[in-house]
Amino acid sequence: MYEFKGKVWKDPAANWYFVSLDQKLTDEIKANPNSKTNEYGLIKAEATVGKTSWKTTLFPTKNGNLVFAIKADIRKKENIQDGDTLNIKITLN
Repeated sequence: MYEFKGKVWKDPAANWYFVSLDQKLTDEIKANPNSKTNEYGLIKAEATVGKTSWKTTLFPTKNGNLVFAIKADIRKKENIQDGDTLNIKITLN
């Protein structure tokens, strides 16, 4: 399990909310033997924020770091807004 703080940002073009992992954490996850990356670089994971956990996918950006989306129902349950800094737990599946 990985625990870190991440800032929520909204993609204005897609109206989706994301959290980016820094490069150090990205490299650590990619090097983990339990990290099952598919041909597109996607990694299945479970994220936890507050009392809410959900299945998600970590995916690479053009910058090389990983990001994941925060679904609307999760944002509503945990009262998450654009710009919030969250305590996040990620478990690889």
